[in-house]
Amino acid sequence: MQRHKQSKNELISKLGAVVTDWKDEFSETFVSYLANFTVATTVMPDDLKNLLEKNFDAGITLFRLVLELSKDEFTEILKALFYDSVSGHGKKTFNKNPDQYVKRLVEFGLLESLNRLMSRNYTWKEVVQERLKMGRGSAIKG
Repeated sequence: MQRHKQSKNELISKLGAVVTDWKDEFSETFVSYLANFTVATTVMPDDLKNLLEKNFDAGITLFRLVLELSKDEFTEILKALFYDSVSGHGKKTFNKNPDQYVKRLVEFGLLESLNRLMSRNYTWKEVVQERLKMGRGSAIKG
């Protein structure tokens, strides 16, 4: 194979915008999942368990978004919370003992964070600030 050396200018001229859309199959499932989540007053541990039983991946995504953590950050936290689990930190561990799984998430502060988030009234400025975080989060953390 013959090598072709490219200059920086050649590479830059070939760059283009990467078009992305947040609406994919998972996001549509997730939005529907959120729409079906109703709580009379305060979220309780059984509500967290039910969320994970309905759709574990959507539940975990909801939890990490409530805690304002990236996927990588939340995965590391789950690994630490379930350090003693032979089956890891995911769905298998949850299925083995759902109550214990939820208990560790509650001890980490998930229930408190979710209830605080659900009881808050937001201004348009706060919504825009959150969108700024979403659009810049990984680049800033990286």
